[in-house]
Amino acid sequence: SLRGGQPSTADLHLVVGPGVLLTRGGAAGTLRITAGAGPAMADLDLRATDAVLRGAGVWIKTGSISGSGPLARLPLAVKVEGEASGTPLVLNGAGLLTEIGADRQFAFNGSGKVRAASFSTTEPLTVRFGPTGRVSRARLELGGGHAQLDAREADGAVNATGGLHGVEMKALNADFTGRIDADLQLHGK
Repeated sequence: SLRGGQPSTADLHLVVGPGVLLTRGGAAGTLRITAGAGPAMADLDLRATDAVLRGAGVWIKTGSISGSGPLARLPLAVKVEGEASGTPLVLNGAGLLTEIGADRQFAFNGSGKVRAASFSTTEPLTVRFGPTGRVSRARLELGGGHAQLDAREADGAVNATGGLHGVEMKALNADFTGRIDADLQLHGK
């Protein structure tokens, strides 16, 4: 502790408008971290409205991430409505942000819609990131079928495998009907 036995705190307030991160809209929130005799604790409340991420093709009509608990294992609630690369998306669920050595991992369980097709996680969707790269794993029920993706990005290289099995084509394009089965392999630098 920095104050004679009293807990140390970091009380951060965030307000982001158009500029380096956003081309339009805004995000605002608070993060409070308290470190004392026990583990560091965190309280997070972040909200975005009409936020367009610069260069990412992502528009967040409304979104929120909130949570309270130990910083090393922070439970989070996530709600997002918007678009990714012009594709309508709704996401609602809960996750856990954990420290794993020098890495952080976010494990998410939830559901939503891509275009008009509903999806839900069949196991936690995980994204792990740190100094050595990023790793993602997703297993979903999507549009009446199943989708999976395993991806790794490190040292400028990307490797991904995935598949769609019995997925309604309207999940990919609102003008298509029928179901699709497909496998994906992507390797590149």
